[in-house]
Amino acid sequence: MQEGELIISKGGIVTPEKHRVLMSFREEFESNVFGIKKAQVIFFGNFLLTLIILTIFSIFIRLFTSEVWGSNRKQLLVFMLITVMIIVISTIVKSEQPILYAIPVCILQ
Repeated sequence: MQEGELIISKGGIVTPEKHRVLMSFREEFESNVFGIKKAQVIFFGNFLLTLIILTIFSIFIRLFTSEVWGSNRKQLLVFMLITVMIIVISTIVKSEQPILYAIPVCILQ
């Protein structure tokens, strides 16, 4: 397609070729959000949500478990356990194995 080229005139019939061109434009348009790639927006959103959750968790630890808040070693242990669980669950989800349903049971024990 050339810039300024008419794809479909008003009242025109949509052929399979024109439909394919329109879907291609649609995919390109939807992949950019405010001039930023969709993957970058999703990454930033996930980063922001993670930051908010960890901040709320840190506030909880400070208010309700002062013994953990006072010890850097205990804080490191808690955050390392969270990080390891996130990595394990992400790996299992990406592998699409049926063991995914065992994760909540393993966490409880």
